[in-house]
Amino acid sequence: MRTLLRAALIAALCLTTALPATATQSSGGSADAGDDVGDNAVEVLPECGGNVPVVTLDDLSEPIETPMLPSDATTTYYRLSLAGNPVDDDRASVNVEISWDDPVSDFELRANGQSSVQINAIAGASERISLGTLKHCDAIAVTVENFAGSPVATITLDLDVR
Repeated sequence: MRTLLRAALIAALCLTTALPATATQSSGGSADAGDDVGDNAVEVLPECGGNVPVVTLDDLSEPIETPMLPSDATTTYYRLSLAGNPVDDDRASVNVEISWDDPVSDFELRANGQSSVQINAIAGASERISLGTLKHCDAIAVTVENFAGSPVATITLDLDVR
């Protein structure tokens, strides 16, 4: 009985406290907190801290704020999370794309210092940037500038992680 009570207490503590740096994954696929039983224990990446939204290998697609006037810009921040991956698998390729529903509008995309500037509506209603390889918990700053866009256009952000 004492052993079951101790095991329940340890399990409750593991669920309520953030000790992800000690998490390991056995060859059976279940994550254990600090239990290095077996030769196949693998240390996994911890969760990213802070209150910035994360993007994972599941990708992300969501509407973002439309800058209202020409030369106005909006910036949205994310963090790349590869939590749960083995510690030596800490990088991923990230592509950023915006698209909008008004074909005569033109918005410009900047992300992490790179820009995709296509200065005419004939280029299409989207812009795309490849950020290359980012590390676990790296920041992603996505800025959309209104070049000649409608303030009522709906802009969708797609973050593709591979």
